Amino acid sequence: MMNDENVNVEHVVALKDVVNPLLFPFQTTWKDKRILNIGGAAETLPVLEEQFPEAVVQQSDIEAVLADDFSAAPCDYIVALGLKSSNCDFHQWMTRLLSSLTPGGAIAAGVYGYAGYYGLNMLSTIIKNFSADIDDISHQKNFSRVMKVAKAVIAQLPASHPARKQKAFMERLEKGDKNAFRQLIYLSADKIFTVSRLLDSIDACGGGLVDWVFPGYYNPARYVEDTGTAEKLKALPEPWCWQVAELVGAWPPEHYFFVSKKAAPPILPPSF
Repeated sequence: MMNDENVNVEHVVALKDVVNPLLFPFQTTWKDKRILNIGGAAETLPVLEEQFPEAVVQQSDIEAVLADDFSAAPCDYIVALGLKSSNCDFHQWMTRLLSSLTPGGAIAAGVYGYAGYYGLNMLSTIIKNFSADIDDISHQKNFSRVMKVAKAVIAQLPASHPARKQKAFMERLEKGDKNAFRQLIYLSADKIFTVSRLLDSIDACGGGLVDWVFPGYYNPARYVEDTGTAEKLKALPEPWCWQVAELVGAWPPEHYFFVSKKAAPPILPPSF
């Protein structure tokens, strides 16, 4: 079994993998092509501008995207890694972004994975229940109060609680990482996706999975040492392999993927 507990997946994705121009072989030039980055400006925006110097790279947030009309100027590529933690539900923002794509355009997105957040949603619910006297826990002015409640709850959490198994995340909480506390407070069960649920959700939005940002994570052979078993797994339909890999490997903690409109998926090069 692999051990990737120390990998900061979001950082690696934001700075390295989503700007891979090989995803778009149909684009002979990026001159005047429109790229939209949603959230994460400090990290992702400079990388996109460097990778695609001829493109028009714009920065936005989800509220502006949901209110905007892209029909006059649809996007060729949308980087939406931060939307997993937004207050909008998946169907709302994914449907909106898919409708904003040019034919053959693509979205790089991410969601919380079952393997990485099982138990944390239970902890989040406990914190919300103990914060019932706070009018709006999502408001910035109330964050310090909710964080104080969260620390008290975590201090009393038994060692057997499933959230304790998420060691890397719990260590961030114990160190007082404010971003981790925000992530936990806003977490809910509907924001946590198994591979199966994610594929169904993308399909329901009118999209199709193009590829995983880290396809190796979804190969069952990565987690199974027995050669014979690994060969049998390879014979399964691809979506089944992905699900088996997730369940056997208990990885990845978050799913990062490329998606396009179902009717017009990008034509990928052989390496994909």
